[in-house]
Amino acid sequence: MVIENSEIPLGDTDKNRRRFGLSYIWWFLRRYPVFPGIILSLLVIAAIFGPSLAPYERDIGAVRDRHLGMGQTSEYSDPPIKSWWPDGYHLLGADHVGRDVFSRLLHGARISMQVVLVSLGIGSVVGISLGMVAGYMAGEQTFYRYNPTVILGILLSGIWIVLLGLITWILMPIIALLIENIGLGTFDQSVQVANPFSSFSENLTKLGRGTGTDGTISIPIMSYLICLIGGILILGGAVLLLIDRFVNTGPLRKRFKLWFLGGGFIDGLITRFVDIWYAMPFLMVALIVVLIFGRGLNVLLFVLALISWTSFVRVVRAQVMVLKELDYVDAAKVCGASHFRILYKHLLPGIFNIAIVVGTLSTSGLILSEAVLSFVGAGIQPPKPAWGVMTNEGRDYLTIAPHQVLVPSLAIFLVCLSLNFLGDWLRDRLDPRMRQIE
Repeated sequence: MVIENSEIPLGDTDKNRRRFGLSYIWWFLRRYPVFPGIILSLLVIAAIFGPSLAPYERDIGAVRDRHLGMGQTSEYSDPPIKSWWPDGYHLLGADHVGRDVFSRLLHGARISMQVVLVSLGIGSVVGISLGMVAGYMAGEQTFYRYNPTVILGILLSGIWIVLLGLITWILMPIIALLIENIGLGTFDQSVQVANPFSSFSENLTKLGRGTGTDGTISIPIMSYLICLIGGILILGGAVLLLIDRFVNTGPLRKRFKLWFLGGGFIDGLITRFVDIWYAMPFLMVALIVVLIFGRGLNVLLFVLALISWTSFVRVVRAQVMVLKELDYVDAAKVCGASHFRILYKHLLPGIFNIAIVVGTLSTSGLILSEAVLSFVGAGIQPPKPAWGVMTNEGRDYLTIAPHQVLVPSLAIFLVCLSLNFLGDWLRDRLDPRMRQIE
């Protein structure tokens, strides 16, 4: 029996894809990262050299040029700060107060990349660490005795980090003043908003709102965060020391059976906390944090770091659970390697590939989250040209000047789409199970 004009698909072949235009284009974009590479290269160039390439000042504009269309020239505009740029020419038009949209778009790329890189860096370190601990201790019901050398290292690390925070708070303003005096830069007085002898909550509220005018992290909040990390390490080391001294090997060993400190409990504690965190609505958490600490760049970095670490925990945990059953890990245990050495020397290199993929895919979500928070007024504040701020400022003029909304929105869309394509491509190349045999 011969079937004519069959509708049965012919398989996932190049010839079959070419029969359908849109599907083939979509397949090509996902398989070959040419388009994502171009878009992300432009983003990196704009983030690094954007303020130097911007033809106009980002916060200065002529009122008579408001709502100027794309590609139009105005005789009322101030002369461009770049001599090679045509006078009065606005490539992407002007906004509601006459500011050049193209210049603000270039400045906004730097702000977006700064926020994303800092928050992703913090989230990746926390997420990978918790994921490795959860995966390594999954299924283990025994209580590991803590190595005194590890406990001492944790305590000393915490002390050194606290000292680093104090040195940063004391020396950085002095260095900034020296830089200003020798003519290499200016010193923003907003870094001195904190009084170290006032209450911590008052300082934290002030620091959440008081950032540098250029969008950088203020010195006091950076010092507080460094000291906070050091204090957590000191507290954790002290708790481990007490447990090891009095409970695990001391007189309280027979009285208390610390089954809840076994590996299975620790894994369950981390994974259940991640599940609860996933169930919490992101926007509600962000708004609550903003209401408590105020609006500003520092608070935005904190909020984005809170949502970025969870994406690493589950993936890294699953990968570590597979790797720890391999022969070379068993050989390391037989040779007497400590758990910490197994984690960082034998298991950590094996999760780099999957961590890169997760980080790439998470970056698009962070850019979109930053834009959403800035759009609703809980992130970057005007007049800083974040893409979410530009979209929010132009939404009231959507009918008469749609480019004020479409330009930053299109930039956000293209960057997020490119990052997703790049993440899919990296997953196919770095994950052996997803790699295609050619």
